Amino acid sequence: GGEANGLTNDDVSLANSVLTISLNPGFSSLNLSQAVLLIAYEIFKIKGGTASTQLAIQTNCKANKKEMLGLFNHLENALDDSGFFHVREKRPIVVRNLRNLIQRADPTEQEVRTLRGVISSLKKGVPCKI
Repeated sequence: GGEANGLTNDDVSLANSVLTISLNPGFSSLNLSQAVLLIAYEIFKIKGGTASTQLAIQTNCKANKKEMLGLFNHLENALDDSGFFHVREKRPIVVRNLRNLIQRADPTEQEVRTLRGVISSLKKGVPCKI
């Protein structure tokens, strides 16, 4: 967001996490690089103040922003097509709530693919017997 106004609610809804940095009221502004440096330093201290010599192997890779945005668009298009948003004025708020709900779950790549499969299946509307 711009320095004067910060992020919009829509911007914040795309964030994985939101944090607030307590500052001296006399110097209540940080630019992005200063904020990143401060947070990185605090994480470094929490981790014991030493650099890790090994990379962690992730077996459950978290979905990246591109995958998440694809899921959001897929879901929102399906809801549009189904007539779910019958009160157009409420659409932006409902979309933001759904995005926040999904992001709080912090899904893996596989979970995003599963959700997209569910959405595709529901869009087809063809009953399937197991």
